[in-house]
Amino acid sequence: MPNGDLFYGIKFDVLILKIIVPLFLMKWTSKTLHFGLSLLFCLVSVTLYAKDGIQIYGTYKVNGGETNGVQIRLLRNGIKESSNVTGNGKFQYDLKFNNQYELSFSKSGYITKKVVISTDVPERVLESNSDFPPFKIEVELFRRVEGGDYSIFDEPVAMVIYDKELDDFDFDRAYNAEIEEEIKAVEADIVRAPVKPKVDKSSLQYEALIKKADKEFDVKSYNAARKTYDQALYIKPAEEYPKIRIELIDKILADLAKREKQKEQNVAYYALIDKADVLFDEKKYSQARSYYVEATEIKPDQQHPKDRIKLIDQIIADRDAEQRKYDNAVDLGDKYFQEKKYKPARNSYEEAIAMREDEPYPKEQIKRIERLLSDLESEKEKNDNYNNFIEAADNLFHKKNWTDARMTYEKASDIFPDKRYPKEKIKAIDKLLKSQEKELSQYNEAITKADTQFERENWDKAQEFYEDALSIKPLETYPKEQIKKIEDKLALLAEQKAKDTAYTNALAKGDRAYRTEDWEKAKEAYFDALKVKPEEIYPKDRLEIVEERLAALREKQEEENRYNEKLKQADLHYDQKQWNEAIANYRVASEMRPSENYPKAQIKKIEHFLKEKLERQTAQEKEDKYNGLIADGDVAFKSESWDNALANYEGALQIKPEGTYPKSQIRKINDRIKEIEKEQEKQKAYDVALAEADNLYGRSEWLPAIAMYDKALDIKPNESYPKTQIELIRGKISAEELAREEARKAKEQALKRKVYDEAIAQGDKEFGGERYSFAKVHYRKALTILPREQYPKDKLDKIDELVKQKQEENNQYYKKAVVTDTVEKQFYKVLEVNKLQEVKYYKRIEPKYEKEQRYVKNIDATKPDEIKYDKLMLKAQKEESAGNIPFAKAYYRQAYIVKPSLELFTKLKELDIITSGNLIEIEE
Repeated sequence: MPNGDLFYGIKFDVLILKIIVPLFLMKWTSKTLHFGLSLLFCLVSVTLYAKDGIQIYGTYKVNGGETNGVQIRLLRNGIKESSNVTGNGKFQYDLKFNNQYELSFSKSGYITKKVVISTDVPERVLESNSDFPPFKIEVELFRRVEGGDYSIFDEPVAMVIYDKELDDFDFDRAYNAEIEEEIKAVEADIVRAPVKPKVDKSSLQYEALIKKADKEFDVKSYNAARKTYDQALYIKPAEEYPKIRIELIDKILADLAKREKQKEQNVAYYALIDKADVLFDEKKYSQARSYYVEATEIKPDQQHPKDRIKLIDQIIADRDAEQRKYDNAVDLGDKYFQEKKYKPARNSYEEAIAMREDEPYPKEQIKRIERLLSDLESEKEKNDNYNNFIEAADNLFHKKNWTDARMTYEKASDIFPDKRYPKEKIKAIDKLLKSQEKELSQYNEAITKADTQFERENWDKAQEFYEDALSIKPLETYPKEQIKKIEDKLALLAEQKAKDTAYTNALAKGDRAYRTEDWEKAKEAYFDALKVKPEEIYPKDRLEIVEERLAALREKQEEENRYNEKLKQADLHYDQKQWNEAIANYRVASEMRPSENYPKAQIKKIEHFLKEKLERQTAQEKEDKYNGLIADGDVAFKSESWDNALANYEGALQIKPEGTYPKSQIRKINDRIKEIEKEQEKQKAYDVALAEADNLYGRSEWLPAIAMYDKALDIKPNESYPKTQIELIRGKISAEELAREEARKAKEQALKRKVYDEAIAQGDKEFGGERYSFAKVHYRKALTILPREQYPKDKLDKIDELVKQKQEENNQYYKKAVVTDTVEKQFYKVLEVNKLQEVKYYKRIEPKYEKEQRYVKNIDATKPDEIKYDKLMLKAQKEESAGNIPFAKAYYRQAYIVKPSLELFTKLKELDIITSGNLIEIEE
């Protein structure tokens, strides 16, 4: 049920602070500012925190009556903290952490309602953040109607606990589900006669303003609420409630500002850390260090940025040493570069790159050196080419090969366009060429005819025309080149014809071998064909098929060899009586050839032999193993190595399940482990009480400190430190205060002694009647009141001894219990409960168990019963150890529904007796 809804007479609202950072990152205008603040106050709950506890507050009303005369009583750990009678309908208390509180509301003629608040919070949570928002509770009291059954209100109507999933205080949903429907049913049957209180006009105005201010407060309109509380205070200046609320609002607004500042610091810190971590991973250490330094200034207590700064300093120091080597290499390279000693310079730059691969400068210098070397090489090459072309052109010119000479001079001129010599020679050639145009025309005509025949592949005709052209111009290279091409073509045609013949012959040979399944010959022939024509598809496809056939033959042969080898190994192991190895190899052989009977027959032979051998194993070997485990278990037991002892005794039980000695030892070990755990819980409770006492001592709260030191002594009476502290406090407080404290303690001790004596008397009575389970309840109750008394401890030890004896006698009876009997009937038989009220009691609580069953299924339907049972039992035992009996009862009842047992049946009865006679009722 969500916060703020009415729940069986209690309306609650858990106020959770939610700071919305994006609101403060907006660009504000007057309208957006108003909207943002409104939205923020709608989301931000009351945040008045007490660093050593939590604040509860709320209202109460009387159905059909006035709030005058309502008594509010607050108990801490069973001791009255405060009690007052008010009529203003408001209350507010500051509760300290790690205590059990009970808040009760009562009025003559009306049903008393109790709310239990557990302020236990894990220590790690308090260390990280002990700020919790105030918790609001609203209570409505109903009239008592004659003849009504109000026994349900003997239990708390609600429980408030710390919820680790919410990281906040909330109602215990398990407990609420247990009693919700019954409370609603009782309240629905109450006949109410509304009574309208008479108030004067100023009271009406005051109440109206208070109601309006409370509504404004509940919707987080704090400024409006403060103004309305001021108006109410003006009407009734003596009223404390509006003053308290105004002070609360002022603290809320101040705390909001503080929380926002902390939030901004956290956001800034983690933003810096994220940036620094990214830069660190990218090896940008200097930038990362500056961010880590900024983060340390925001949160000096955080170790991560300090560790990173130290690591970065070390990295930078190492890098500086490497940098010096790098700089020396670069400087030497620069020196050689300036001296134009490029190769030594390149070697130095390469040494620098080996040290710092990410540095671009030495790489760029090497590129420059390569370009310079290339340019030098290129310039030399250009001069050489130019001179070669000029020399060649001159030779051609002297031979009167004008065309080729002109082309060669042009090539030389292209290299050095500014050179005059090749250009002059070209002009001279052009003059000579003009006189040879007729000769050129005849030459071109012959070339055209030759080219036409060449394109038509009429090689003989083409060759004839090219030879005519050569007769006109013997020095021309083109017709010579074309004649060479024709000769090459004719040679290629002859070669191609020879290839076709070789390919056809190889293919025919391969196909013949393929048809006769001579795969090796076929493979060789197809390979020969591919050597002649590698691009052909047919021989490749045939080769793939041939390779598959050859692979299949090889695999078949290899399988045959593996089978024979496995059979040979198996027979060898068989002859050497190595049965496991023989079976393994026979099985592998059988899997390879399932149709073969020999491996299977051999396996059966070996298995038959091993079975006979196992059956011949002597009982003495089993006995020796059992005795060895028992001996090892006894050694571990004496050295208190409980895990090893348990493992050995349980191993012995697996050999001899009927063995009584290991069972007895296992019971002893489990009892000892429980004693150790109980002692640890006792020490923990003592430490908590002592810490609270020391805290009170440090704040000079003397009387509460004495009470807490007394509580520590109740847990461990022989400790000297609490006694010493009490004596120190006695020297610090006045005689009058000491007397008041002694009187209070004497009164409290007298009340405890009275209840203790009654519990002892009742326990002795039950013990005399051999009703040991009920006697234990009363003796335990006596111990919770006066933990230092030895008599109930001795009685409890005696009962445990007698119960063990009786359990041994009844073990056989329990095993014969009829499965179809109800849990109630089985327990009725086992406990021999003959009183009618016992039957009525469990008839009355049976519907509760059904509701708990439904609740457990709803909240934990996916978990196996054993896991649910263990989880519920752990919670119940923890609450019982801490003295939170109502909480413990709720969890034990849920566990009973999941897994009914005699132990839980008795435990629930014990807790019913404990809660039926507490100190509160005696004090009243």
